[in-house]
Amino acid sequence: MNIKKYASFTAILGLAAAPWAFSAPEQAADDKPRIEEFKKNTLPIILVEDQGNKSAKTSYMDFEELTMVDGALTFKLAFTDGTPGSTFVPITKKGVKFKYRVTDELKRMRKAYSTGRWEAAAEAGRHVVYPAVVIMGVSEDITNVQENLPMFVESLLNAGRYEEARSLMESLPLSKATQTVGLAVIRYSNIMIDAGKIKEVNDVFDRMNMGGDNLQNVEGFMNVAHQLRKRGNISEAVKIYHKLQSTPNNPMANEATMWMAYCDILKNNDISARLFIDNLKNMPKTDKAFSLKCLVAGMLLEKQKKISDAIDSYAEGIVYGDLASEWMPNTFFNIAKLYKATENFVASNEIFEQITMLYPETEYAKTAKGEIVEIKKPKGEDEEGEDEEDEE
Repeated sequence: MNIKKYASFTAILGLAAAPWAFSAPEQAADDKPRIEEFKKNTLPIILVEDQGNKSAKTSYMDFEELTMVDGALTFKLAFTDGTPGSTFVPITKKGVKFKYRVTDELKRMRKAYSTGRWEAAAEAGRHVVYPAVVIMGVSEDITNVQENLPMFVESLLNAGRYEEARSLMESLPLSKATQTVGLAVIRYSNIMIDAGKIKEVNDVFDRMNMGGDNLQNVEGFMNVAHQLRKRGNISEAVKIYHKLQSTPNNPMANEATMWMAYCDILKNNDISARLFIDNLKNMPKTDKAFSLKCLVAGMLLEKQKKISDAIDSYAEGIVYGDLASEWMPNTFFNIAKLYKATENFVASNEIFEQITMLYPETEYAKTAKGEIVEIKKPKGEDEEGEDEEDEE
């Protein structure tokens, strides 16, 4: 298969936006865990009870604790109006929801967050988030207290409070993380990686459940693994790829498997990489991961000095792939390098130029510019052209 047989790739648009570049701030001088100071504070909620054909009944309550009553996980609530005693509401009770109340602290956190005043957002957010940590693992069909977690985590990290954010992550029930908690983990990981705090990210993903409702976050989890891989933290990236590959019903499981194979090649574990490819030998070409499989297969063929076969594999990956895919710049670069190595400079120059146009923010674009060579015309070609003009 020759890539030159196909239409110019520069005509195909619709590329994904470049990943957000996080700039990690300096650590705050007084950074420390703060959850113990606030976790027992009052958590104001609204108890919403479905009344069938009637309007829902709402009651202002204060959350006290999550406890077991007669084998059922139960909210223990106090009455905000000062009525003596507590009420116990099982989370499995049909038609019941527990919503956070919009307090002055919550308003202050949101306003500060929206204007980039991270320290102020963190200060206000402690009153909102820490008392709710114990119920962050409850389904979002039952409570929405998780909604404020991502912005609080982001505020802590942008304020340079890495240790406080780490302690918050340690306190969260990540083994049963909801979708919004998963989103908070992604934001946490992005900034922590940029700050070079790889162990902290690894610790979080060791405890992280990526299934269930978190399947909606798999692309974000995959991007965290990509960041680690690009920084050279291959082993840590492989751990995440492996968890994604083994997560039931994960639509990106094949892609995660192929990234494991890719990492194996980087570590010279070629036999393991071949096994991953062979296990997915019947992958349809319509699968998004098919073109990644072509990249991995091409890399193996290239290591075996089977240059023509490697070119065909890369070309097939480009033809059947999506230009916005994470691995596509790599595929373009690899095939261009092989064309250059075989002195097909017309093809290599064209593809190197396409890389600089299609993926200008990538490492491959910067390198591609230096790979373009001047093609000299055969001696006498210009003179022959002039003679032909004279004869006319």
